[in-house]
Amino acid sequence: MNKRKISKEEILNQAYRLFRTEGYDGVSVDAICMACGVTKPTFYRYIENKEAILTPFYDRVCEDILGHFSEDCQAETCYEQFHLFYRMVIEHSEELGPGVVAKMMSLNLTTDSHSFETRKELTDIILGLIKKGQESGEFQSTESAQNLYNACNFVFLGLEYKWSVKRGAVDWSGEFRRITDGILQAKKRERTE
Repeated sequence: MNKRKISKEEILNQAYRLFRTEGYDGVSVDAICMACGVTKPTFYRYIENKEAILTPFYDRVCEDILGHFSEDCQAETCYEQFHLFYRMVIEHSEELGPGVVAKMMSLNLTTDSHSFETRKELTDIILGLIKKGQESGEFQSTESAQNLYNACNFVFLGLEYKWSVKRGAVDWSGEFRRITDGILQAKKRERTE
C-alpha cells in the first residue's frame, strides 16, 4: 500500500461509496484504508472509529441544502420550496441506502451523536417558509409555525425509520407530502410562468 497524503473528506467519500455498494456491516476499516490507499494509522489520525464516519453525513447534507437555498431556488411557491427542501434530504439518504441510515439510527439510540438534529440554519429556512406560506394562504393551518415545523419533522423522522426498516420499500417522499399537506392544510398554487 502506497502512503500518500489524504484528507478526511476523501476518507469519508470512499467510505460512503463503499457503504452504498457493500452496506455498512460489509465494509471494514481495512477495506476503507485499501480504497483510500492509506494505512490504518493514517485512517485513525483523521477518524476515531468506523461509527464516526456516519456522524458527519447529515452535516454534509445540510451544507448541500444551505448552498441550494442560499442561491436562487428554482421553486417559486412556499409549498414547492418546502417539499424541495425535504426531498433533498430524502434523496441524500436514498443515495446512502436504507441499511446505512438504519445503522445511523441504531448508533444514535446507543449514543446520541446528534446526527438527526436539524441544524439551526435549516430550521430557520423551514420556519421562514412555513410563516410565509401561512401569510400567503398556501398553508392554511393557524397553528404556530414552530409547532407545524416540529410536527413535520416528527413525521419525517418516523417515515425515515419506516423506510429504513422496510429496506426502502416505502414511498418516503410521497407519504411525507401527503401527511404534511394535511398538517399544514396546504393549498397548492400553480406556478406562475
